Amino acid sequence: MMEYSINRDRSRRKLAAFSCMMALALVLFSGQELKGSTAPEAEPNILLIWTDQQIFGMLSCEGNQFIETVNLDRLAKEGAMFQNTFTTLPSCSPTRGTIVSGLYVHNHRLYDNINPAIGMEGIKPLDGFKMTEQYLSEAGYAIGHRGKWHAGEKADWGTAFTADEDFSEKYAPRWDQLHKQAVKAQYPWDRKTRTGTGGYTMGKLDLPIRQTPSWQKAFDSGKLPTWAVVGETLIPADMLMEAGVVESVMDFIEINKEGPWMATLSLSPPHDPWNVPEPYYSEIAKPLMDKMQIIGNGDPQQQKSSLSWRVGQLVDDRGIQEYMAIYHAQVYMMDEMIGRVLDQLDALGIADNTLVIFTSDHGDMVGMHRNVGKINNNLYNRLYHVPFLVRYPNQISAGQVIDEPVMLTDVMPTFMDYAGIELERKVDGMSIRPLLENEPVEWRDYHLLEKFMNTTRNPDHSVKNMSDFYWVMGLEDGRFKYLCPRFNDNWHNKKYCPPRFIDLKNDPFEENNLFEDSDYRKLVEQYHAKLQQVLVESDFEFIDQFPEDPWSERSK
Repeated sequence: MMEYSINRDRSRRKLAAFSCMMALALVLFSGQELKGSTAPEAEPNILLIWTDQQIFGMLSCEGNQFIETVNLDRLAKEGAMFQNTFTTLPSCSPTRGTIVSGLYVHNHRLYDNINPAIGMEGIKPLDGFKMTEQYLSEAGYAIGHRGKWHAGEKADWGTAFTADEDFSEKYAPRWDQLHKQAVKAQYPWDRKTRTGTGGYTMGKLDLPIRQTPSWQKAFDSGKLPTWAVVGETLIPADMLMEAGVVESVMDFIEINKEGPWMATLSLSPPHDPWNVPEPYYSEIAKPLMDKMQIIGNGDPQQQKSSLSWRVGQLVDDRGIQEYMAIYHAQVYMMDEMIGRVLDQLDALGIADNTLVIFTSDHGDMVGMHRNVGKINNNLYNRLYHVPFLVRYPNQISAGQVIDEPVMLTDVMPTFMDYAGIELERKVDGMSIRPLLENEPVEWRDYHLLEKFMNTTRNPDHSVKNMSDFYWVMGLEDGRFKYLCPRFNDNWHNKKYCPPRFIDLKNDPFEENNLFEDSDYRKLVEQYHAKLQQVLVESDFEFIDQFPEDPWSERSK
């Protein structure tokens, strides 16, 4: 079993950043031709790596001064770093539907996280699209999905997944087989109190956690949700669920190394619960706790409808810092685990013909406005802006930094483009291949933002509660941001999200809503018209509910 230890010899951030800059300079000034000018020798292998709930800016190549992410930095140096990639909806299940379908959430219709009680049992073939893995499987690719799926049942999609001899619907079947019973025996606990003898707590997973002092105090109040557990995991890193997921991906790649194959490495951290084992807790998280700065000072009246803000009010500033520091340590730990898979590609001699994309399904507030987690109704960019790295040495040049607005809808058509597969139906995303290969392309200049709340589905996945279900649609382009909700009255605006217009350049924490400011009226009208156009072009099912007048009062 793999021994995990902190690499104390990692170079400092400035040196890593300098290396990335030098690699880019060599590409720009050496007269090197783009590798896209010649075709690869064979269909590329495809490796999709994603973490859960990781914001842009957490990698050292993205500017993080607190941790070194040398493995993901290596992807950026050897390929391309996209600095302006957004998810379309900041929840796990809807985004996972988007990644595999290339569709906006309003088109694949998994509006919220999995919950059969409200008809959100997952994406299904009845939704009328064909997913990435189906296309690739039919083209002769071996398909291996490992880790978090959270979008329904993979078995619903024919043999695309189930032909894999190690197919499982579970997140970490290897952990269940090797460690679950031993951990339960060593750390028994009371399910009613969620505690065990010895001062440890159980969150929503069967893992013993020694909480930090601030979070233990909040836990003892009995007011925290089960996911708000922050502290030290008491089992070693090589017994974590994620270690088993990584090893399972490596086994799949070894078996199918002759290719072509598609492997998905889908890891949960830095998603809640926020905890890491030794040595990451003592050597990464604890030293960072004093260094974490809580940013933003949003109006509590605009925050109190959001669970993440209410959880943040149950702990002191130190508690917010503890959560932020452990979040950083989780990113660091995932970087080391991901590095094992990248090293394997090198060892097998298949890295050059493997297209690797690293991203995350959505962001996290990471303490902004004293929020803990992702459950905030105000559609902050921090929840949408995610990392996005691409490497494919046979086809794209190294050291690229790309600023065009990319969305996670673009992942699926990009895979299809590089695999030489023609799509059978329209998707909302665009292949990023022209951006990677410096080819002329007419590209979007915005991100579409989506949010659905109070939504129940019928068996055919149409909306059941049509009279009162709630949506917010928005556009952001880096300069301004506009949000248009279905309803606009006092009750809905307090419970969900009011119309918002934000000057992102001068208000990066999105504290000042300019929607009612007369000086911005013309701009609001312009963004409202553009949003309407984007929704019409993307077949927004509820376009008849979209208001002609942004300021009109709208009640159910």
